[in-house]
Amino acid sequence: MKENLPLVSILIPTYNQTKYLEKALMSALNQTYTNIEIIICDDSTNNEVEKMVNRYMVNYKNIKYYNNCGPLGQRGILNGQKCFELSNGEYINYLLHDDVFYPNKIEIMVNYFMDNKDVTLVTSSRNYINKNDKMVYFNKFLPKTAKINGESLGAYMLNRMENVIGEPTTVLFKKADIEDNIFNYKGRGARSYVDMAIWFKLLLKGNAIYIVEPLSSFRIHDTQNTNNPIAHLLGAIDKYYFLTDSYLDKDFIKSKEEYLKILRRWFNVHIGKIKELQNYSAINDDELKELQQIKEDLYYCYAQSIKCLIAL
Repeated sequence: MKENLPLVSILIPTYNQTKYLEKALMSALNQTYTNIEIIICDDSTNNEVEKMVNRYMVNYKNIKYYNNCGPLGQRGILNGQKCFELSNGEYINYLLHDDVFYPNKIEIMVNYFMDNKDVTLVTSSRNYINKNDKMVYFNKFLPKTAKINGESLGAYMLNRMENVIGEPTTVLFKKADIEDNIFNYKGRGARSYVDMAIWFKLLLKGNAIYIVEPLSSFRIHDTQNTNNPIAHLLGAIDKYYFLTDSYLDKDFIKSKEEYLKILRRWFNVHIGKIKELQNYSAINDDELKELQQIKEDLYYCYAQSIKCLIAL
């Protein structure tokens, strides 16, 4: 019975596009799991999203739409936070407005939570699709479905500097396991890799389930935020603090030797961001101000990493 199933909140932050959003919304509405609310928070500067969503709200009473009357700020981060704060579900799954759920995604993932009380997140493999819904490639982390120790998985991600868990669309988690700002890690707000901030926080509290079967599709197209050069610069800063803050608290990274090894890898991978910064031209005064702050933050990370590495 629906009333006996825990409520799942599907959170869709939106901004100025309906082409892919409608497919994303339909994939949420067509879930085999029945006790779902859909929270849509809209950062758009036009009313196209509102008009499209209103057509669905006539027939689907579990859709809740909130118009922000323009971007809340921080490149969509505040919109994602608002979605989370407005949610009522015991379980949370973000759905980026250009991605797609498979019909049985939520049902399968909730069942894993029911059977594994020590688990704080459930993820799966996923397909990457293009603007025409054609599969580009298949992303598989492990050869079979498995439960993974949270501490080990967090350490693995830091060592590789890679989000093997997946994008926000991929993961279901319990709302109660998030005690502060959802995109904070160790009290510091992530500015690009916000999903990794969530995953690290959850892995400190429990284990993960990885499902080898693909249960969502991540869309690749020219206009998505991941192609923005500023997002790449902010990502370098995020990774430095994920690494350093984890080591300082002896979470995931226990020894100084291990920390310095990963720090050296971070430095070698991201040193080219200095040239990227120098070659980037701001398009307006606000972006110029943001770029100056990024430069200060990134140079600080470089300076601190050099200080640690030459002290060997």
